Amino acid sequence: QSQGQVRITSGAYTTPWFPLAKGPMAFTIPYPAPYETGKGVLKVEGNAEHGVLSLTPGMELNFPSATTVSVPVVWTVNPNCR
Repeated sequence: QSQGQVRITSGAYTTPWFPLAKGPMAFTIPYPAPYETGKGVLKVEGNAEHGVLSLTPGMELNFPSATTVSVPVVWTVNPNCR
């Protein structure tokens, strides 16, 4: 069973602390850098046991107790999106 809490910093935005749930939770965050750059870094902080943060696509972080992790992220820039 998951216990603890996590928060994510994406660019200038920091989420509130989220208590870990027994099942999946979904939330949306802004791009961590200007969209046109196609890359940035998320900072994930946690004080958790048995917590898993899954990013789409393709990365899963398993939280030990009390940690901060910087996660490089990339996205495909669509020139039709402004």
